[in-house]
Parts: sequence; C-alpha cells; structure tokens
Amino acid sequence: MSEMVTNDAVVVRSTSPYDAEVALAAQLDALRAAADATRVSVWVHEATTEMAVPFRRAVTVSAPSAVREQRFKTPVALARSPFLATVIRKRRPMAVYTGDSGPAATELASYGIRSAHGEPLLVGDEVVGVLTVEPATAATPELLRAAAPGLALATAEAWTRRSEQRRVAQAGVLLGLIETAATATSLEHLLAAACEQLAELGEVDRACVFLLPADGLLRRRPAGQGQLGPVPVRPGAPAARRERPPLR
Repeated sequence: MSEMVTNDAVVVRSTSPYDAEVALAAQLDALRAAADATRVSVWVHEATTEMAVPFRRAVTVSAPSAVREQRFKTPVALARSPFLATVIRKRRPMAVYTGDSGPAATELASYGIRSAHGEPLLVGDEVVGVLTVEPATAATPELLRAAAPGLALATAEAWTRRSEQRRVAQAGVLLGLIETAATATSLEHLLAAACEQLAELGEVDRACVFLLPADGLLRRRPAGQGQLGPVPVRPGAPAARRERPPLR
C-alpha cells in the first residue's frame, strides 16, 4: 500500500477522459509496489532554465515519517545537482548505493537519502524528466524498461497541462490587477497582493515586482517583505548585462 504526494498547487482538473496526472500517479504507484521501493519520484526537466522540478512521487506508508514528509517542493538547478545533472545531461542512468562516496552521494546524503537510482525519461530524443527510485537496489532493469516509456509520456503530458493551467491562472491574477488598479488603496498594496496571489498558485518560492524609475535604480519588492535596497544599473545598458538581485 502506498500514498501519493504531489507538489502543492492550485490546479483545475481536466474533464478529459484521459487525465495525464491521474495516469502518472497510477503508474508511479504501480511501479513503487512492484519494485517494493520506499519512494519513487518524477522530476521534470525544464530545459529553458536548466532546472529539475519535483512533480510527483509515491511513498510507502510504512516508510519513516522523515522520508514521507521530506520537502518535495523546491526546484533544483542542474549546476548544483551532480546526481540529476548526470542523468539529464549524459542521458544515462545513475545509481548511488549505501556507502558510496563522491559528489552525487554527498548531495543525496544532504537530503537524508542513502541510496537512489536515477533514470532519464525520454520522449523521442528529449529528456523530459528523471525517475528516481529509492533505494537503488529496487530499480531492476526489467521494471525500468517496462515502466519508463509510459512514465515519460504521462509526465510530458501532465506537465504541459499543468503549465497551461498555471498560465491561465496567472493571467487571471494580472487581469484582476488591471481591473482593481483604480480602486486600490496604494500601488504598494496592489503589487504586494498580486505577488502573494501569484506565489499561492504554487511551484514558486517567491514572486517579485521589479520597478525601474526615472533615477535608473532597479528595485525589487517581494511579497510580504519590506523594500530591498536599490540595485544600481547603467542607463542604456543591455538588459542582459544589468545586475539584478538573485532570485530563488
């Protein structure tokens, strides 16, 4: 028996006879049970940002609470993840076993994971995501060959639908921003409310508004926080060269 866990987000469920997220959940649940794994997870590869985004997982109900409740929300930059970067960039499986050393083992250990197998999810020639199986000994070649193609297709379809739904929701927030601008208490209050609504849509750590006033100083206003210090930019400089505060 297992439980399904997914990233928290505001999602409008599809009325289509084929629901890609439901299909992905069922396939992960079946794989976890067949492999007798503690946890199986799917990470989506965002090629444009070089990030891996945690999307879906199945965890056995008998797993320790630390495993079942481990944070599963924050996207990971491939530059900071030797484990996921190897699977995605080299397009090959990678396994870390208990007692192993090296960058990938160190990374997993920092998350409290002693052993895991990473499998690239391919649709054609594109790596759409990574399947991870814990522990690595549960990831048999036969199971992965049977499960990976269907998981790849379901992941790509589910993420596409999730992205479309998120864009619609974001457009709704921005439309509301325009409609309420005339009656807002203040510009600061209006922008703070918009940032909070965008952040509540899910899959983001922070939503910010950048303002570039006439004095040429770039300022950032994150939701729920005070004004951050100004960041100087050179007037007329290309946008890509301007210094901006780091975002997570």
